[in-house]
Amino acid sequence: MVSKPRAERLRSWLARYGFLLVLAAGIGYWYFRYMVVHEIAWSDQAVITPDGRHLPAEEALQFPCVVHFYASWCGPCVAELPKLSGFAASHRHIRIYLITDDSAEKAQRVSEAFGLDVLRADDLDDFGVHTIPVTYFYDKRHEQVMATQGAVAWDNHSATQPIENLFSQ
Repeated sequence: MVSKPRAERLRSWLARYGFLLVLAAGIGYWYFRYMVVHEIAWSDQAVITPDGRHLPAEEALQFPCVVHFYASWCGPCVAELPKLSGFAASHRHIRIYLITDDSAEKAQRVSEAFGLDVLRADDLDDFGVHTIPVTYFYDKRHEQVMATQGAVAWDNHSATQPIENLFSQ
């Protein structure tokens, strides 16, 4: 049997399996861009308060806090709002903010319906938030200590115990 030259073997392999390399690269890009929760540089961001003022995010937020990004068109986001509201009502010592890029009217309705502080942003991408819901947890030094991607079981004590422990210190 005559062996093929190395370059020919490589071309043959790439022709057969090269699409897998492209697919893996695409999946890796998608995962790190959209699924990995990134830290937010609050000093670079601005939010819109319920009265329409644009404020630096660090000025609008009181730390320690929970910052929850959501949108009214997101099914899991809307489904978890009643549970988040119940968690907030039973944990008044934990400051919880919702940030959305919805209209002022929609944000106001959510704030009134669930009794939560809702801030608006022009674009959630500016915060590095590409998928929602996503929740960030900050200590009094403004440092991110925990983050979750996806809906949180706010009504499940075993799921929220780490959050309670975080804010009881």
